[in-house]
Amino acid sequence: MRVITKKKALMAVLALSLILMIMNLSAFSKSKTGGRAGVVVATINMYNSNKLWRERLERIAQLIVENNIDIIGLQEVRTIEKEGGLNQLTELMSKLPTDYSYVYEKFMVVGDPNQGGAVVEEGLAIVSKYKINSVRKLHQISKTKNWNNRLCLNGLVDLGFSVLDFYVTHQAIDPVDQCQKMGEVLTFTNHNAMLNQVLLGDFNTYYDFPYPMDLMTSNDGLSFHHNKFQNKNCNQECQKAKFDQCVSILDNKHSNKRPFVDAWEHLKNDEPGHTFTNYKDQDMSRPDRILFRGGVEQDFIAQDIQVIGDTPLPGHGDVYISDHRMVVLQLTIML
Repeated sequence: MRVITKKKALMAVLALSLILMIMNLSAFSKSKTGGRAGVVVATINMYNSNKLWRERLERIAQLIVENNIDIIGLQEVRTIEKEGGLNQLTELMSKLPTDYSYVYEKFMVVGDPNQGGAVVEEGLAIVSKYKINSVRKLHQISKTKNWNNRLCLNGLVDLGFSVLDFYVTHQAIDPVDQCQKMGEVLTFTNHNAMLNQVLLGDFNTYYDFPYPMDLMTSNDGLSFHHNKFQNKNCNQECQKAKFDQCVSILDNKHSNKRPFVDAWEHLKNDEPGHTFTNYKDQDMSRPDRILFRGGVEQDFIAQDIQVIGDTPLPGHGDVYISDHRMVVLQLTIML
Protein backbone atom coordinates (compact mmCIF):
# COMPACT_ATOMS: atom_id res chain seq x y z
CA MET A 1 0.00 0.00 0.00
CA ARG A 2 1.40 3.34 -1.09
CA VAL A 3 1.70 5.90 1.70
CA ILE A 4 1.33 9.60 0.81
CA THR A 5 3.36 11.67 3.21
CA LYS A 6 2.45 15.21 4.25
CA LYS A 7 5.44 16.44 2.27
CA LYS A 8 4.25 14.71 -0.91
CA ALA A 9 0.73 16.00 -0.39
CA LEU A 10 2.05 19.52 0.01
CA MET A 11 4.11 19.16 -3.17
CA ALA A 12 1.03 17.97 -5.04
CA VAL A 13 -0.98 20.98 -3.87
CA LEU A 14 1.81 23.34 -4.88
CA ALA A 15 2.06 21.68 -8.30
CA LEU A 16 -1.70 22.02 -8.83
CA SER A 17 -1.57 25.67 -7.79
CA LEU A 18 1.25 26.28 -10.25
CA ILE A 19 -0.73 24.65 -13.07
CA LEU A 20 -3.79 26.79 -12.30
CA MET A 21 -1.66 29.93 -12.18
CA ILE A 22 -0.14 29.10 -15.59
CA MET A 23 -3.64 28.52 -17.01
CA ASN A 24 -4.80 31.88 -15.69
CA LEU A 25 -1.77 33.64 -17.12
CA SER A 26 -2.34 31.94 -20.47
CA ALA A 27 -5.96 33.08 -20.56
CA PHE A 28 -5.01 36.59 -19.52
CA SER A 29 -2.37 36.82 -22.23
CA LYS A 30 -5.13 36.99 -24.85
CA SER A 31 -5.75 40.59 -23.82
CA LYS A 32 -2.39 41.38 -22.28
CA THR A 33 0.94 40.72 -23.98
CA GLY A 34 4.37 42.14 -23.34
CA GLY A 35 3.15 44.45 -20.59
CA ARG A 36 0.46 46.00 -22.79
CA ALA A 37 -3.31 45.73 -23.08
CA GLY A 38 -5.71 47.22 -25.58
CA VAL A 39 -9.04 49.01 -25.28
CA VAL A 40 -11.25 50.47 -28.02
CA VAL A 41 -13.27 53.61 -27.24
CA ALA A 42 -15.69 55.61 -29.37
CA THR A 43 -18.07 58.56 -29.47
CA ILE A 44 -21.30 59.18 -31.36
CA ASN A 45 -23.93 61.91 -31.28
CA MET A 46 -27.17 59.93 -31.67
CA TYR A 47 -29.00 62.75 -33.53
CA ASN A 48 -31.79 62.31 -30.95
CA SER A 49 -35.15 61.19 -32.38
CA ASN A 50 -34.70 62.50 -35.90
CA LYS A 51 -35.82 60.66 -39.03
CA LEU A 52 -35.63 56.89 -39.39
CA TRP A 53 -34.43 56.35 -35.82
CA ARG A 54 -34.93 52.61 -35.76
CA GLU A 55 -33.13 52.13 -39.07
CA ARG A 56 -30.30 54.29 -37.76
CA LEU A 57 -30.32 52.30 -34.52
CA GLU A 58 -29.69 49.03 -36.37
CA ARG A 59 -26.64 50.46 -38.11
CA ILE A 60 -25.22 52.11 -34.97
CA ALA A 61 -25.43 48.77 -33.13
CA GLN A 62 -23.76 47.01 -36.07
CA LEU A 63 -20.87 49.48 -36.07
CA ILE A 64 -20.33 49.04 -32.33
CA VAL A 65 -20.12 45.25 -32.70
CA GLU A 66 -18.17 45.20 -35.98
CA ASN A 67 -15.50 47.53 -34.59
CA ASN A 68 -15.27 45.62 -31.30
CA ILE A 69 -15.86 48.82 -29.33
CA ASP A 70 -15.32 48.31 -25.60
CA ILE A 71 -16.63 51.65 -24.31
CA ILE A 72 -18.66 54.26 -26.17
CA GLY A 73 -19.91 57.69 -25.10
CA LEU A 74 -23.34 58.68 -26.43
CA GLN A 75 -24.75 62.18 -26.81
CA GLU A 76 -28.29 63.35 -27.63
CA VAL A 77 -29.85 60.24 -26.10
CA ARG A 78 -33.60 60.82 -25.89
CA THR A 79 -36.61 59.39 -24.12
CA ILE A 80 -40.10 60.42 -25.22
CA GLU A 81 -42.78 59.73 -22.62
CA LYS A 82 -45.98 59.21 -24.52
CA GLU A 83 -47.92 56.38 -26.09
CA GLY A 84 -45.81 55.01 -28.90
CA GLY A 85 -42.81 56.94 -27.61
CA LEU A 86 -39.25 55.71 -27.39
CA ASN A 87 -36.25 55.16 -25.17
CA GLN A 88 -33.18 55.30 -27.40
CA LEU A 89 -30.79 53.85 -24.84
CA THR A 90 -32.80 50.76 -23.93
CA GLU A 91 -33.54 50.16 -27.61
CA LEU A 92 -29.82 50.32 -28.41
CA MET A 93 -28.97 47.96 -25.54
CA SER A 94 -31.48 45.44 -26.89
CA LYS A 95 -29.44 45.27 -30.12
CA LEU A 96 -26.05 44.77 -28.42
CA PRO A 97 -24.54 41.61 -26.88
CA THR A 98 -25.54 41.03 -23.27
CA ASP A 99 -22.06 41.77 -21.91
CA TYR A 100 -22.65 45.51 -22.44
CA SER A 101 -24.01 47.65 -19.60
CA TYR A 102 -24.58 51.40 -19.27
CA VAL A 103 -24.89 54.45 -17.08
CA TYR A 104 -27.07 57.41 -18.05
CA GLU A 105 -27.78 60.92 -16.81
CA LYS A 106 -30.30 63.41 -18.16
CA PHE A 107 -29.53 67.11 -18.42
CA MET A 108 -32.47 68.52 -20.33
CA VAL A 109 -36.24 68.09 -20.40
CA VAL A 110 -38.14 69.62 -23.31
CA GLY A 111 -41.89 69.96 -23.73
CA ASP A 112 -44.70 70.94 -21.39
CA PRO A 113 -47.09 68.15 -20.35
CA ASN A 114 -49.44 70.78 -18.89
CA GLN A 115 -50.03 72.04 -22.42
CA GLY A 116 -50.51 68.65 -23.97
CA GLY A 117 -46.94 68.30 -25.20
CA ALA A 118 -44.94 65.12 -24.74
CA VAL A 119 -42.14 65.12 -22.18
CA VAL A 120 -38.85 64.72 -24.06
CA GLU A 121 -35.79 63.97 -21.96
CA GLU A 122 -32.22 64.20 -23.28
CA GLY A 123 -28.99 63.04 -21.70
CA LEU A 124 -25.60 61.36 -22.00
CA ALA A 125 -24.69 57.69 -21.63
CA ILE A 126 -21.63 55.48 -21.27
CA VAL A 127 -22.04 51.98 -22.71
CA SER A 128 -19.33 49.51 -21.76
CA LYS A 129 -18.33 45.84 -21.94
CA TYR A 130 -16.58 46.37 -18.61
CA LYS A 131 -18.05 47.15 -15.21
CA ILE A 132 -18.59 50.86 -14.59
CA ASN A 133 -17.89 51.96 -11.04
CA SER A 134 -17.96 55.23 -9.11
CA VAL A 135 -20.12 57.36 -11.42
CA ARG A 136 -19.79 61.17 -11.14
CA LYS A 137 -21.83 63.88 -12.85
CA LEU A 138 -20.94 67.48 -13.58
CA HIS A 139 -24.14 69.44 -14.27
CA GLN A 140 -23.10 72.70 -15.93
CA ILE A 141 -25.43 75.65 -15.51
CA SER A 142 -25.07 78.38 -18.12
CA LYS A 143 -23.81 81.69 -16.73
CA THR A 144 -24.64 83.58 -19.91
CA LYS A 145 -28.01 84.42 -21.46
CA ASN A 146 -27.62 81.24 -23.50
CA TRP A 147 -30.04 78.55 -22.27
CA ASN A 148 -27.49 75.78 -22.88
CA ASN A 149 -27.13 73.94 -19.58
CA ARG A 150 -24.81 71.01 -20.18
CA LEU A 151 -23.35 67.87 -18.60
CA CYS A 152 -20.13 65.89 -18.28
CA LEU A 153 -20.66 62.25 -17.23
CA ASN A 154 -17.81 60.28 -15.67
CA GLY A 155 -17.48 56.55 -15.00
CA LEU A 156 -14.55 54.67 -13.51
CA VAL A 157 -14.30 51.60 -15.76
CA ASP A 158 -12.74 48.41 -14.38
CA LEU A 159 -10.86 46.87 -17.32
CA GLY A 160 -9.58 43.98 -15.23
CA PHE A 161 -5.98 44.73 -16.14
CA SER A 162 -6.33 48.44 -15.37
CA VAL A 163 -8.78 51.21 -14.47
CA LEU A 164 -9.92 53.77 -17.05
CA ASP A 165 -11.34 57.13 -15.98
CA PHE A 166 -13.86 57.74 -18.77
CA TYR A 167 -15.73 60.99 -19.53
CA VAL A 168 -18.38 61.90 -22.09
CA THR A 169 -19.62 65.44 -22.69
CA HIS A 170 -21.80 67.46 -25.05
CA GLN A 171 -20.69 71.08 -24.96
CA ALA A 172 -22.46 74.37 -25.61
CA ILE A 173 -22.41 76.16 -28.96
CA ASP A 174 -22.03 79.72 -27.66
CA PRO A 175 -18.26 80.51 -27.56
CA VAL A 176 -18.23 82.34 -24.22
CA ASP A 177 -20.50 79.74 -22.64
CA GLN A 178 -18.19 77.04 -23.99
CA CYS A 179 -15.16 78.69 -22.38
CA GLN A 180 -16.82 78.65 -18.97
CA LYS A 181 -17.91 75.04 -19.30
CA MET A 182 -14.57 73.70 -20.56
CA GLY A 183 -12.87 75.33 -17.59
CA GLU A 184 -15.28 73.41 -15.36
CA VAL A 185 -14.62 70.18 -17.25
CA LEU A 186 -10.87 70.64 -16.81
CA THR A 187 -11.28 71.03 -13.05
CA PHE A 188 -13.62 68.00 -13.02
CA THR A 189 -11.12 65.77 -14.83
CA ASN A 190 -8.17 67.01 -12.77
CA HIS A 191 -9.81 65.41 -9.73
CA ASN A 192 -8.67 62.00 -11.05
CA ALA A 193 -5.63 63.12 -13.06
CA MET A 194 -3.45 60.37 -11.58
CA LEU A 195 -5.45 57.79 -13.59
CA ASN A 196 -5.55 56.91 -17.28
CA GLN A 197 -8.24 59.21 -18.69
CA VAL A 198 -10.35 59.48 -21.83
CA LEU A 199 -12.52 62.55 -22.44
CA LEU A 200 -14.70 62.41 -25.55
CA GLY A 201 -17.92 63.67 -27.05
CA ASP A 202 -19.42 66.44 -29.13
CA PHE A 203 -17.42 69.51 -28.09
CA ASN A 204 -19.17 71.81 -30.59
CA THR A 205 -15.76 73.24 -31.44
CA TYR A 206 -15.28 74.84 -34.84
CA TYR A 207 -12.36 76.14 -36.86
CA ASP A 208 -13.09 79.81 -36.12
CA PHE A 209 -12.97 79.39 -32.33
CA PRO A 210 -10.74 76.52 -31.10
CA TYR A 211 -9.60 78.11 -27.85
CA PRO A 212 -11.66 76.14 -25.31
CA MET A 213 -10.14 72.94 -26.74
CA ASP A 214 -6.66 74.48 -26.55
CA LEU A 215 -7.28 74.88 -22.84
CA MET A 216 -7.45 71.08 -22.52
CA THR A 217 -4.51 70.24 -24.77
CA SER A 218 -1.91 72.94 -24.01
CA ASN A 219 0.48 73.38 -21.11
CA ASP A 220 0.31 77.12 -21.67
CA GLY A 221 -3.43 77.53 -21.36
CA LEU A 222 -4.73 80.32 -23.59
CA SER A 223 -2.21 83.11 -23.07
CA PHE A 224 -0.03 82.17 -26.05
CA HIS A 225 -2.92 82.92 -28.43
CA HIS A 226 -3.01 86.64 -27.72
CA ASN A 227 -0.45 87.50 -30.40
CA LYS A 228 -2.49 85.70 -33.06
CA PHE A 229 -4.94 88.59 -33.18
CA GLN A 230 -2.57 91.31 -34.36
CA ASN A 231 -3.49 93.01 -37.68
CA LYS A 232 -6.51 90.82 -38.31
CA ASN A 233 -9.61 91.54 -40.36
CA CYS A 234 -13.00 92.51 -38.94
CA ASN A 235 -14.29 88.97 -38.50
CA GLN A 236 -11.19 87.97 -36.58
CA GLU A 237 -11.38 91.14 -34.49
CA CYS A 238 -14.91 90.15 -33.54
CA GLN A 239 -13.58 86.74 -32.53
CA LYS A 240 -10.89 88.50 -30.50
CA ALA A 241 -13.59 90.12 -28.38
CA LYS A 242 -15.04 86.69 -27.67
CA PHE A 243 -11.56 85.35 -27.00
CA ASP A 244 -10.86 88.10 -24.46
CA GLN A 245 -14.04 87.11 -22.64
CA CYS A 246 -12.88 83.52 -22.78
CA VAL A 247 -9.55 84.39 -21.17
CA SER A 248 -11.23 86.37 -18.40
CA ILE A 249 -13.55 83.46 -17.63
CA LEU A 250 -10.74 80.90 -17.61
CA ASP A 251 -8.19 82.99 -15.74
CA ASN A 252 -6.54 80.78 -13.09
CA LYS A 253 -8.57 77.77 -14.27
CA HIS A 254 -5.75 76.01 -16.08
CA SER A 255 -3.58 73.97 -13.75
CA ASN A 256 -0.09 72.55 -14.34
CA LYS A 257 -1.35 68.99 -14.65
CA ARG A 258 -0.47 67.08 -17.80
CA PRO A 259 -2.41 68.27 -20.86
CA PHE A 260 -4.77 65.99 -22.75
CA VAL A 261 -3.80 64.72 -26.21
CA ASP A 262 -6.19 65.13 -29.15
CA ALA A 263 -6.02 61.61 -30.59
CA TRP A 264 -6.87 62.63 -34.16
CA GLU A 265 -4.25 65.38 -34.32
CA HIS A 266 -1.72 63.03 -32.70
CA LEU A 267 -2.22 60.20 -35.20
CA LYS A 268 -3.43 61.91 -38.37
CA ASN A 269 -1.54 65.20 -38.22
CA ASP A 270 -2.98 67.50 -40.90
CA GLU A 271 -5.78 65.24 -42.16
CA PRO A 272 -9.12 67.04 -41.65
CA GLY A 273 -10.97 64.20 -39.90
CA HIS A 274 -14.37 65.79 -40.46
CA THR A 275 -17.09 64.39 -38.21
CA PHE A 276 -19.87 66.87 -39.00
CA THR A 277 -22.00 67.06 -40.96
CA ASN A 278 -23.01 63.99 -42.94
CA TYR A 279 -25.58 66.25 -44.59
CA LYS A 280 -24.68 69.17 -46.80
CA ASP A 281 -26.50 71.91 -44.91
CA GLN A 282 -23.42 73.24 -43.06
CA ASP A 283 -19.67 73.58 -43.50
CA MET A 284 -17.61 70.52 -42.60
CA SER A 285 -15.93 70.53 -39.17
CA ARG A 286 -14.54 68.30 -36.40
CA PRO A 287 -16.60 68.83 -33.23
CA ASP A 288 -16.49 65.15 -32.24
CA ARG A 289 -13.17 64.39 -30.57
CA ILE A 290 -11.40 61.91 -28.33
CA LEU A 291 -8.84 63.28 -25.86
CA PHE A 292 -6.66 61.13 -23.62
CA ARG A 293 -3.87 61.42 -21.07
CA GLY A 294 -1.88 58.76 -19.26
CA GLY A 295 -1.88 58.30 -15.52
CA VAL A 296 0.94 58.61 -13.02
CA GLU A 297 1.79 54.91 -12.91
CA GLN A 298 0.61 53.90 -16.39
CA ASP A 299 0.55 55.46 -19.82
CA PHE A 300 -1.35 55.27 -23.11
CA ILE A 301 -0.27 54.67 -26.67
CA ALA A 302 -2.80 55.71 -29.31
CA GLN A 303 -2.62 53.01 -31.98
CA ASP A 304 -5.26 53.91 -34.54
CA ILE A 305 -8.21 56.25 -35.00
CA GLN A 306 -10.99 56.17 -37.58
CA VAL A 307 -14.03 58.22 -38.52
CA ILE A 308 -16.87 55.93 -39.60
CA GLY A 309 -20.60 56.17 -40.28
CA ASP A 310 -20.19 58.47 -43.27
CA THR A 311 -22.10 56.35 -45.78
CA PRO A 312 -25.89 56.38 -46.26
CA LEU A 313 -28.03 53.62 -44.81
CA PRO A 314 -28.59 50.92 -47.46
CA GLY A 315 -31.93 51.37 -49.17
CA HIS A 316 -32.72 54.70 -47.51
CA GLY A 317 -31.24 57.26 -49.87
CA ASP A 318 -29.55 60.22 -48.23
CA VAL A 319 -30.03 59.08 -44.61
CA TYR A 320 -27.08 58.37 -42.31
CA ILE A 321 -26.60 56.98 -38.79
CA SER A 322 -26.59 60.59 -37.57
CA ASP A 323 -25.76 64.09 -38.73
CA HIS A 324 -22.47 63.36 -36.91
CA ARG A 325 -20.00 60.58 -37.65
CA MET A 326 -18.64 58.06 -35.16
CA VAL A 327 -15.02 58.36 -34.00
CA VAL A 328 -13.26 55.14 -32.92
CA LEU A 329 -9.89 55.05 -31.13
CA GLN A 330 -7.74 52.02 -30.34
CA LEU A 331 -5.57 52.58 -27.28
CA THR A 332 -2.82 50.48 -25.76
CA ILE A 333 -2.28 50.76 -22.02
CA MET A 334 1.27 50.25 -20.81
CA LEU A 335 1.11 47.94 -17.79
